[in-house]
Amino acid sequence: MTEFKDVLSLSALRKYVKSEGFKQPTDVQAQAIPRLLAGKSLSVLAQTGSGKTLAYALPVVQMLKKLEKKKDYEEPPARTPTAWIICPTHELGAQVEQVFKSIAHQAKLRVRLVKKGTTQKKTRSSMSGVIDVLIGSPNRILEAIKSGGLKPDGARYLIFDEADQLFDASFLPDV
Repeated sequence: MTEFKDVLSLSALRKYVKSEGFKQPTDVQAQAIPRLLAGKSLSVLAQTGSGKTLAYALPVVQMLKKLEKKKDYEEPPARTPTAWIICPTHELGAQVEQVFKSIAHQAKLRVRLVKKGTTQKKTRSSMSGVIDVLIGSPNRILEAIKSGGLKPDGARYLIFDEADQLFDASFLPDV
């Protein structure tokens, strides 16, 4: 992959890439995007600022939109996200949310962040309706599932951002 247009078939993603001024994919993106679009699992190790978030965000959005176009597609029930992005901290989750929301604006997706410090009632309220992409830390997501605010049944895509931290002893039980 030498240019984003080589693999991004969704016009909304091409518009997003162009509007953000991205000319060519980074090394991480050039290797990760085609593999993810082919339905392969992937583990990436790269420095901060190398474009890892976009390397999984673009393919996830394209795959979600492709799902919607299938003839037998049924919109998932409320509170049943299709893509789950698990982050070790709320701060990283908020950064990932910004990336997905900027893409979702073009692609018309519903993105939610499970916020820290919210009551179960507020979590249930903020998670109402259809959710395409859910972002959150393991403990917040577990709390939302246990309270009935989220249902994991419709998960098709699972991303562990900062997996090295998430599979550390402190997070592992929740993961």
